Amino acid sequence: MKKVIGFMLCAVSMLIESYNTVHIAKVIKSAQSGQVINGSRCDLRGSGSLLKSLNLSKCNFSGALFNANDANVVPAGGTVKVPSQVTDLSGVNFSGALLVSTGFAGTKCAGTNFDGADICYADFSNADLTGTLNLDKAQNSSLARFCGATMPDGSKFTGTTWQSSSGKTFYSHCPDKTN
Repeated sequence: MKKVIGFMLCAVSMLIESYNTVHIAKVIKSAQSGQVINGSRCDLRGSGSLLKSLNLSKCNFSGALFNANDANVVPAGGTVKVPSQVTDLSGVNFSGALLVSTGFAGTKCAGTNFDGADICYADFSNADLTGTLNLDKAQNSSLARFCGATMPDGSKFTGTTWQSSSGKTFYSHCPDKTN
């Protein structure tokens, strides 16, 4: 039986400019004890190696930033970009997690599980999704951005659509560069 953790990691009215070690320690401890976490709108850039292979299923990371260092991505809420920062979320279990508007731009997600996760408006631009599990079973994937991402089969998303081995269609949603 999972416990629901009763605190919110980041207040809606403020965003931190880089991950907070106290928040990350709470996420890790909660995940290891099987608690559900509310980390919505947290700036967790660069924390991925600390979160690597954790079970974060059914957690809420709506609006969280795991990485916003892509040249084409404008960080939300006045956060700053940290040069050469890479977030490695390999093996993290996001099954059933709420990931609406979450920033995964440029992250490494090898073997990450998205089974049943809500990825509505999530940004996977230039993310490495090689070997990602159950991306085709994620909810609202037609609204997520995959511009330039390396898809689960190792192919680079260069067109407007990509089709998974199960036949599900994904859309790039790349910004129009003609303006």
